Amino acid sequence: MPTRGWAIGSWFIPLVHLFLPFRICLQIWMASAPLGPGATPRRVSTALPTVWWALWAGSGLAYAVADQMFKRAEDPEAWRNSLAVGILADALMAAAAVLAILFVRKLTAMQHARTISGPYTAA
Repeated sequence: MPTRGWAIGSWFIPLVHLFLPFRICLQIWMASAPLGPGATPRRVSTALPTVWWALWAGSGLAYAVADQMFKRAEDPEAWRNSLAVGILADALMAAAAVLAILFVRKLTAMQHARTISGPYTAA
């Protein structure tokens, strides 16, 4: 498990920010899973954090592509195409933002439920 410093700093290190924060988010997600019989964590789907991260990373890639297309554009159609990719990047980022909100709300609910249930659940 990465330290608190890595959990914060990994968002600001080029290339590392593409995988380490996601790994940390998944670890927190799995550690927050509700407890089942015998105090064993239940298996929870990782679809929400995975799709959120994929949309976020995809939007960054789309922004980079749009930027390069815009810099190389020499006619109105090339500019229009670069703007279309930029709009796609915006749409991906908006979807990622919605999923980020859902991720935080679900994670908070899971942690709250786990706190309420105490360190152990009935068998």
